[in-house]
Amino acid sequence: MAPKFVPRYACSMACFILASSCALAQHVGAGANVPRANTPSSAPIPGQLIIISGKVTLDEGAPLSEPAAIERLCHGTVKREGYTDVRGQFAIQLGQNVELSDASEPAGDAQQTTSAGLPIVGAAPVSNSMTRNVDAARRQLSGCQLRAVLPGFQSSTVLIVPDGNSWKLEVGTITLTRIENSQGTTISLTTLSAPDEARHAYQKAQKEILEQKYSSAEKYLTTAVEAYPRFAAAWTLLGEIHRGNNQIALARDNFNQAIAADPEFVNPYFGLAMLAFNGKDWEETIRYTDQVIRLNSSAFPLAHLYNASANFSLARMDAAEKSIRRFQVLDSEHRQPYSFLLYAQILGSRRDYDRAIEKLEEYLRLAPKAGNADGARELLRRYQQARADSQPRAAEQP
Repeated sequence: MAPKFVPRYACSMACFILASSCALAQHVGAGANVPRANTPSSAPIPGQLIIISGKVTLDEGAPLSEPAAIERLCHGTVKREGYTDVRGQFAIQLGQNVELSDASEPAGDAQQTTSAGLPIVGAAPVSNSMTRNVDAARRQLSGCQLRAVLPGFQSSTVLIVPDGNSWKLEVGTITLTRIENSQGTTISLTTLSAPDEARHAYQKAQKEILEQKYSSAEKYLTTAVEAYPRFAAAWTLLGEIHRGNNQIALARDNFNQAIAADPEFVNPYFGLAMLAFNGKDWEETIRYTDQVIRLNSSAFPLAHLYNASANFSLARMDAAEKSIRRFQVLDSEHRQPYSFLLYAQILGSRRDYDRAIEKLEEYLRLAPKAGNADGARELLRRYQQARADSQPRAAEQP
Protein backbone atom coordinates (compact mmCIF):
# COMPACT_ATOMS: atom_id res chain seq x y z
CA MET A 1 0.00 0.00 0.00
CA ALA A 2 1.49 3.35 -0.97
CA PRO A 3 1.91 5.95 1.79
CA LYS A 4 -0.76 8.63 1.89
CA PHE A 5 1.72 11.41 1.29
CA VAL A 6 -0.76 13.60 -0.64
CA PRO A 7 -3.93 14.46 1.32
CA ARG A 8 -7.25 13.53 -0.29
CA TYR A 9 -8.21 17.17 -0.53
CA ALA A 10 -4.73 18.68 -0.97
CA CYS A 11 -6.04 20.50 -4.04
CA SER A 12 -9.61 21.08 -2.85
CA MET A 13 -11.63 24.19 -3.50
CA ALA A 14 -9.52 26.14 -1.02
CA CYS A 15 -6.72 25.72 -3.56
CA PHE A 16 -8.21 28.49 -5.64
CA ILE A 17 -7.31 31.28 -3.23
CA LEU A 18 -4.43 33.31 -4.62
CA ALA A 19 -1.42 33.56 -2.34
CA SER A 20 -0.63 37.19 -3.09
CA SER A 21 -2.07 40.66 -2.83
CA CYS A 22 -3.10 40.76 -6.46
CA ALA A 23 -5.94 43.20 -5.88
CA LEU A 24 -3.43 45.97 -5.32
CA ALA A 25 -2.38 45.67 -8.97
CA GLN A 26 -5.77 46.50 -10.50
CA HIS A 27 -4.73 50.01 -11.48
CA VAL A 28 -1.14 49.26 -12.53
CA GLY A 29 -0.43 50.27 -16.12
CA ALA A 30 1.22 48.01 -18.66
CA GLY A 31 4.37 50.07 -18.49
CA ALA A 32 7.43 49.44 -20.61
CA ASN A 33 10.21 46.91 -20.65
CA VAL A 34 12.57 49.45 -19.09
CA PRO A 35 12.29 49.39 -15.27
CA ARG A 36 11.34 52.64 -13.63
CA ALA A 37 10.43 53.94 -10.21
CA ASN A 38 7.60 56.11 -8.97
CA THR A 39 8.21 58.77 -6.35
CA PRO A 40 5.16 59.26 -4.16
CA SER A 41 4.40 62.56 -2.56
CA SER A 42 5.11 61.21 0.90
CA ALA A 43 8.51 59.92 1.99
CA PRO A 44 8.84 56.34 3.28
CA ILE A 45 8.64 55.82 7.00
CA PRO A 46 10.45 53.21 9.14
CA GLY A 47 8.73 49.86 8.77
CA GLN A 48 6.92 50.94 5.56
CA LEU A 49 6.11 48.04 3.24
CA ILE A 50 7.92 48.21 -0.06
CA ILE A 51 5.55 47.41 -2.93
CA ILE A 52 6.87 46.23 -6.28
CA SER A 53 4.31 46.21 -9.08
CA GLY A 54 4.26 45.33 -12.75
CA LYS A 55 2.61 43.21 -15.38
CA VAL A 56 3.17 39.87 -17.12
CA THR A 57 2.09 39.32 -20.72
CA LEU A 58 2.59 36.68 -23.36
CA ASP A 59 4.90 37.55 -26.24
CA GLU A 60 3.57 40.08 -28.75
CA GLY A 61 1.66 41.71 -25.89
CA ALA A 62 -1.13 39.15 -25.53
CA PRO A 63 -2.64 39.23 -22.01
CA LEU A 64 -2.51 36.31 -19.60
CA SER A 65 -5.68 34.40 -18.85
CA GLU A 66 -4.33 32.53 -15.79
CA PRO A 67 -2.18 33.57 -12.80
CA ALA A 68 1.60 33.30 -13.15
CA ALA A 69 4.04 33.03 -10.27
CA ILE A 70 6.51 35.85 -9.62
CA GLU A 71 10.03 34.99 -8.46
CA ARG A 72 12.82 37.24 -7.25
CA LEU A 73 16.41 36.41 -8.20
CA CYS A 74 18.61 38.05 -5.64
CA HIS A 75 22.32 37.55 -4.89
CA GLY A 76 22.37 33.93 -6.02
CA THR A 77 19.05 32.92 -4.41
CA VAL A 78 15.57 32.50 -5.90
CA LYS A 79 12.45 33.33 -3.90
CA ARG A 80 8.82 32.97 -4.93
CA GLU A 81 7.09 36.17 -3.88
CA GLY A 82 3.50 35.69 -5.03
CA TYR A 83 1.27 35.54 -8.08
CA THR A 84 -0.24 37.79 -10.69
CA ASP A 85 -3.96 38.27 -10.89
CA VAL A 86 -5.85 36.60 -13.74
CA ARG A 87 -4.96 39.49 -16.07
CA GLY A 88 -1.23 39.33 -15.40
CA GLN A 89 -0.92 42.29 -13.04
CA PHE A 90 0.91 41.96 -9.74
CA ALA A 91 1.85 43.98 -6.67
CA ILE A 92 4.32 42.31 -4.32
CA GLN A 93 4.49 43.53 -0.74
CA LEU A 94 7.89 43.11 0.85
CA GLY A 95 8.15 43.57 4.58
CA GLN A 96 6.18 41.13 6.70
CA ASN A 97 7.97 37.93 7.72
CA VAL A 98 11.72 37.34 7.66
CA GLU A 99 14.89 39.07 6.49
CA LEU A 100 15.41 39.55 2.77
CA SER A 101 18.67 37.66 2.82
CA ASP A 102 17.32 34.67 4.77
CA ALA A 103 17.77 31.72 2.40
CA SER A 104 16.56 29.16 4.93
CA GLU A 105 12.89 30.10 4.76
CA PRO A 106 10.54 27.16 4.19
CA ALA A 107 9.08 27.24 0.72
CA GLY A 108 5.76 25.62 1.56
CA ASP A 109 3.43 24.73 -1.30
CA ALA A 110 3.92 27.91 -3.27
CA GLN A 111 4.89 26.17 -6.48
CA GLN A 112 2.05 23.69 -6.58
CA THR A 113 -1.10 24.46 -8.49
CA THR A 114 -4.46 22.91 -9.17
CA SER A 115 -5.24 21.50 -12.58
CA ALA A 116 -6.94 24.80 -13.36
CA GLY A 117 -3.60 26.56 -12.93
CA LEU A 118 -4.48 28.46 -9.75
CA PRO A 119 -2.11 28.35 -6.78
CA ILE A 120 -2.71 26.02 -3.86
CA VAL A 121 -3.59 27.77 -0.63
CA GLY A 122 -1.00 27.55 2.12
CA ALA A 123 1.79 29.68 0.72
CA ALA A 124 2.35 32.90 2.59
CA PRO A 125 1.35 36.02 0.63
CA VAL A 126 4.85 37.39 1.10
CA SER A 127 7.85 35.10 1.28
CA ASN A 128 10.41 37.58 2.61
CA SER A 129 10.63 40.87 4.38
CA MET A 130 12.72 43.95 4.49
CA THR A 131 14.53 45.11 7.59
CA ARG A 132 12.92 47.87 9.62
CA ASN A 133 15.32 50.28 7.92
CA VAL A 134 13.86 51.07 4.48
CA ASP A 135 17.19 52.40 3.21
CA ALA A 136 18.86 49.10 4.08
CA ALA A 137 16.00 47.25 2.38
CA ARG A 138 16.55 49.18 -0.83
CA ARG A 139 20.27 48.39 -0.71
CA GLN A 140 19.45 44.69 -0.41
CA LEU A 141 17.13 44.92 -3.43
CA SER A 142 19.78 46.57 -5.58
CA GLY A 143 20.85 44.18 -8.33
CA CYS A 144 17.85 41.86 -7.85
CA GLN A 145 15.63 40.79 -10.76
CA LEU A 146 12.06 39.57 -11.15
CA ARG A 147 10.78 36.88 -13.49
CA ALA A 148 7.48 35.10 -14.10
CA VAL A 149 6.98 31.35 -13.94
CA LEU A 150 4.45 29.49 -16.06
CA PRO A 151 5.18 25.93 -17.23
CA GLY A 152 5.78 25.74 -20.98
CA PHE A 153 6.98 29.36 -21.17
CA GLN A 154 10.30 31.13 -20.83
CA SER A 155 10.36 34.43 -18.96
CA SER A 156 12.22 37.65 -19.54
CA THR A 157 13.63 39.33 -16.43
CA VAL A 158 13.38 42.90 -15.20
CA LEU A 159 15.89 44.61 -12.97
CA ILE A 160 14.71 46.11 -9.69
CA VAL A 161 16.02 49.69 -9.50
CA PRO A 162 15.31 51.06 -6.01
CA ASP A 163 14.63 54.78 -5.80
CA GLY A 164 16.13 56.50 -2.81
CA ASN A 165 12.93 58.39 -2.08
CA SER A 166 10.35 55.76 -2.95
CA TRP A 167 8.71 52.83 -1.21
CA LYS A 168 6.61 51.98 -4.26
CA LEU A 169 8.44 50.63 -7.31
CA GLU A 170 7.08 49.72 -10.73
CA VAL A 171 9.19 47.37 -12.83
CA GLY A 172 7.21 47.43 -16.06
CA THR A 173 6.37 44.35 -18.14
CA ILE A 174 7.69 40.79 -17.94
CA THR A 175 7.18 38.77 -21.13
CA LEU A 176 6.53 35.03 -21.39
CA THR A 177 7.52 33.22 -24.59
CA ARG A 178 6.35 29.71 -25.35
CA ILE A 179 9.17 27.15 -25.30
CA GLU A 180 9.41 25.63 -28.75
CA ASN A 181 10.06 22.03 -27.68
CA SER A 182 7.24 22.04 -25.12
CA GLN A 183 4.20 20.49 -26.78
CA GLY A 184 1.75 21.23 -24.00
CA THR A 185 1.17 24.42 -22.03
CA THR A 186 -0.82 25.54 -19.02
CA ILE A 187 -2.56 28.28 -21.00
CA SER A 188 -5.06 27.11 -23.59
CA LEU A 189 -4.96 28.88 -26.93
CA THR A 190 -8.77 28.63 -26.99
CA THR A 191 -8.89 31.23 -24.21
CA LEU A 192 -7.31 33.80 -26.49
CA SER A 193 -9.95 33.22 -29.17
CA ALA A 194 -12.98 33.15 -26.84
CA PRO A 195 -15.66 35.76 -27.60
CA ASP A 196 -16.06 38.65 -25.18
CA GLU A 197 -19.19 37.24 -23.51
CA ALA A 198 -17.48 33.95 -22.67
CA ARG A 199 -14.21 35.54 -21.60
CA HIS A 200 -15.92 38.05 -19.32
CA ALA A 201 -17.96 35.28 -17.67
CA TYR A 202 -14.76 33.29 -17.16
CA GLN A 203 -13.00 36.23 -15.52
CA LYS A 204 -15.98 36.79 -13.23
CA ALA A 205 -15.85 33.10 -12.26
CA GLN A 206 -12.19 33.39 -11.35
CA LYS A 207 -12.92 36.35 -9.10
CA GLU A 208 -15.79 34.50 -7.43
CA ILE A 209 -13.53 31.52 -6.78
CA LEU A 210 -10.94 33.73 -5.13
CA GLU A 211 -13.74 34.85 -2.78
CA GLN A 212 -14.81 31.21 -2.27
CA LYS A 213 -18.19 31.83 -3.93
CA TYR A 214 -18.19 28.54 -5.79
CA SER A 215 -21.89 28.32 -6.66
CA SER A 216 -21.75 31.71 -8.32
CA ALA A 217 -18.52 30.76 -10.09
CA GLU A 218 -20.15 27.61 -11.41
CA LYS A 219 -22.95 29.67 -12.96
CA TYR A 220 -20.50 32.01 -14.68
CA LEU A 221 -18.47 29.08 -16.01
CA THR A 222 -21.62 27.42 -17.32
CA THR A 223 -22.41 30.66 -19.14
CA ALA A 224 -18.87 30.73 -20.55
CA VAL A 225 -18.96 27.19 -21.99
CA GLU A 226 -22.47 27.67 -23.34
CA ALA A 227 -21.33 30.81 -25.16
CA TYR A 228 -18.13 29.14 -26.33
CA PRO A 229 -18.18 25.30 -26.12
CA ARG A 230 -14.47 25.09 -27.00
CA PHE A 231 -13.43 27.08 -23.92
CA ALA A 232 -10.96 24.54 -22.52
CA ALA A 233 -9.85 26.61 -19.52
CA ALA A 234 -13.46 27.21 -18.45
CA TRP A 235 -14.25 23.49 -18.73
CA THR A 236 -11.18 22.73 -16.60
CA LEU A 237 -12.12 25.23 -13.91
CA LEU A 238 -15.65 23.84 -13.90
CA GLY A 239 -14.11 20.40 -13.43
CA GLU A 240 -12.19 21.68 -10.41
CA ILE A 241 -15.38 22.95 -8.81
CA HIS A 242 -17.17 19.65 -9.37
CA ARG A 243 -14.16 17.68 -8.14
CA GLY A 244 -14.06 19.79 -4.99
CA ASN A 245 -17.76 19.04 -4.48
CA ASN A 246 -17.07 15.32 -4.97
CA GLN A 247 -19.19 15.29 -8.14
CA ILE A 248 -16.78 12.88 -9.79
CA ALA A 249 -18.77 12.02 -12.92
CA LEU A 250 -19.40 15.69 -13.71
CA ALA A 251 -15.75 16.59 -13.07
CA ARG A 252 -14.55 13.80 -15.34
CA ASP A 253 -16.88 14.95 -18.09
CA ASN A 254 -15.71 18.56 -17.70
CA PHE A 255 -12.04 17.59 -17.98
CA ASN A 256 -12.75 15.44 -21.04
CA GLN A 257 -14.63 18.35 -22.64
CA ALA A 258 -11.53 20.49 -22.09
CA ILE A 259 -9.28 17.88 -23.70
CA ALA A 260 -11.61 17.60 -26.71
CA ALA A 261 -11.45 21.38 -27.14
CA ASP A 262 -7.66 21.62 -26.78
CA PRO A 263 -5.69 18.32 -26.76
CA GLU A 264 -2.41 20.14 -25.99
CA PHE A 265 -3.77 21.86 -22.87
CA VAL A 266 -2.04 20.03 -20.01
CA ASN A 267 -4.27 21.06 -17.12
CA PRO A 268 -7.32 18.81 -17.67
CA TYR A 269 -5.10 15.72 -17.96
CA PHE A 270 -3.76 16.53 -14.52
CA GLY A 271 -7.32 16.98 -13.27
CA LEU A 272 -8.17 13.47 -14.49
CA ALA A 273 -4.97 12.16 -12.89
CA MET A 274 -6.05 13.60 -9.51
CA LEU A 275 -9.48 12.00 -9.85
CA ALA A 276 -7.86 8.64 -10.59
CA PHE A 277 -5.32 8.97 -7.78
CA ASN A 278 -7.91 9.90 -5.17
CA GLY A 279 -10.03 6.98 -6.36
CA LYS A 280 -7.02 4.62 -6.13
CA ASP A 281 -7.40 3.72 -9.78
CA TRP A 282 -3.70 3.14 -10.31
CA GLU A 283 -3.82 2.21 -14.00
CA GLU A 284 -5.75 5.38 -14.83
CA THR A 285 -3.41 7.42 -12.62
CA ILE A 286 -0.45 6.13 -14.63
CA ARG A 287 -2.27 6.74 -17.91
CA TYR A 288 -3.05 10.39 -17.23
CA THR A 289 0.19 11.28 -15.46
CA ASP A 290 2.09 9.76 -18.39
CA GLN A 291 0.10 12.07 -20.66
CA VAL A 292 0.89 15.12 -18.52
CA ILE A 293 4.57 14.23 -18.49
CA ARG A 294 4.62 13.62 -22.25
CA LEU A 295 3.02 16.97 -23.00
CA ASN A 296 5.04 19.01 -20.51
CA SER A 297 7.17 17.20 -17.95
CA SER A 298 7.64 20.27 -15.74
CA ALA A 299 4.09 21.65 -15.79
CA PHE A 300 2.86 19.67 -12.78
CA PRO A 301 5.71 18.13 -10.75
CA LEU A 302 3.16 16.21 -8.67
CA ALA A 303 2.34 14.17 -11.79
CA HIS A 304 5.68 12.40 -11.31
CA LEU A 305 4.89 11.76 -7.65
CA TYR A 306 1.43 10.37 -8.41
CA ASN A 307 2.95 8.23 -11.15
CA ALA A 308 5.57 6.85 -8.78
CA SER A 309 2.97 6.03 -6.12
CA ALA A 310 0.67 4.29 -8.60
CA ASN A 311 3.50 2.19 -10.00
CA PHE A 312 4.62 1.33 -6.47
CA SER A 313 1.09 0.21 -5.61
CA LEU A 314 1.16 -2.09 -8.66
CA ALA A 315 4.62 -3.42 -7.67
CA ARG A 316 6.25 -1.89 -10.76
CA MET A 317 9.36 -0.84 -8.93
CA ASP A 318 11.53 0.13 -11.90
CA ALA A 319 8.91 2.58 -13.17
CA ALA A 320 8.22 3.82 -9.63
CA GLU A 321 11.88 4.59 -8.98
CA LYS A 322 12.26 6.30 -12.35
CA SER A 323 9.32 8.62 -11.59
CA ILE A 324 10.35 9.38 -8.02
CA ARG A 325 13.84 10.31 -9.17
CA ARG A 326 12.39 12.68 -11.77
CA PHE A 327 10.15 14.23 -9.15
CA GLN A 328 13.01 14.86 -6.74
CA VAL A 329 14.98 16.61 -9.48
CA LEU A 330 12.03 18.99 -9.97
CA ASP A 331 11.44 19.27 -6.23
CA SER A 332 14.97 20.50 -5.56
CA GLU A 333 13.86 22.45 -2.48
CA HIS A 334 12.09 19.40 -1.00
CA ARG A 335 8.63 20.96 -0.82
CA GLN A 336 7.22 17.42 -0.70
CA PRO A 337 9.41 15.55 1.82
CA TYR A 338 7.04 12.58 1.65
CA SER A 339 8.72 11.63 -1.62
CA PHE A 340 11.66 10.41 0.47
CA LEU A 341 9.36 8.08 2.40
CA LEU A 342 7.98 6.62 -0.82
CA TYR A 343 11.48 6.30 -2.27
CA ALA A 344 12.62 4.48 0.87
CA GLN A 345 9.80 1.95 0.51
CA ILE A 346 10.64 1.39 -3.15
CA LEU A 347 14.26 0.69 -2.20
CA GLY A 348 13.27 -1.39 0.81
CA SER A 349 11.14 -3.66 -1.39
CA ARG A 350 14.33 -4.39 -3.33
CA ARG A 351 16.30 -5.02 -0.14
CA ASP A 352 18.51 -2.07 -0.94
CA TYR A 353 18.63 -1.25 2.74
CA ASP A 354 21.57 1.16 2.68
CA ARG A 355 19.83 3.57 0.33
CA ALA A 356 16.42 2.98 1.93
CA ILE A 357 17.82 3.95 5.32
CA GLU A 358 19.39 7.04 3.80
CA LYS A 359 16.04 8.16 2.31
CA LEU A 360 14.15 7.49 5.55
CA GLU A 361 16.66 9.47 7.56
CA GLU A 362 16.28 12.36 5.12
CA TYR A 363 12.49 12.18 5.43
CA LEU A 364 12.65 12.29 9.23
CA ARG A 365 15.09 15.20 9.05
CA LEU A 366 12.74 17.17 6.80
CA ALA A 367 9.48 16.18 8.54
CA PRO A 368 10.30 15.17 12.14
CA LYS A 369 6.80 16.03 13.38
CA ALA A 370 4.79 14.52 10.52
CA GLY A 371 1.75 12.49 11.51
CA ASN A 372 3.42 9.31 10.28
CA ALA A 373 6.85 10.10 11.75
CA ASP A 374 6.56 7.36 14.38
CA GLY A 375 5.70 4.83 11.67
CA ALA A 376 8.66 6.03 9.63
CA ARG A 377 10.95 5.59 12.62
CA GLU A 378 9.67 2.05 13.09
CA LEU A 379 10.26 1.33 9.41
CA LEU A 380 13.77 2.74 9.77
CA ARG A 381 14.43 0.42 12.70
CA ARG A 382 13.21 -2.57 10.66
CA TYR A 383 15.43 -1.66 7.72
CA GLN A 384 18.41 -1.24 10.02
CA GLN A 385 17.73 -4.65 11.54
CA ALA A 386 17.26 -6.22 8.09
CA ARG A 387 20.56 -4.73 6.95
CA ALA A 388 22.33 -6.11 10.02
CA ASP A 389 20.79 -9.56 9.49
CA SER A 390 21.84 -9.62 5.84
CA GLN A 391 25.48 -8.85 6.56
CA PRO A 392 27.85 -11.82 7.00
CA ARG A 393 28.79 -12.34 10.61
CA ALA A 394 32.41 -11.89 11.54
CA ALA A 395 34.22 -15.13 12.30
CA GLU A 396 34.38 -15.82 16.01
CA GLN A 397 37.78 -15.28 17.53
CA PRO A 398 39.36 -18.35 19.19
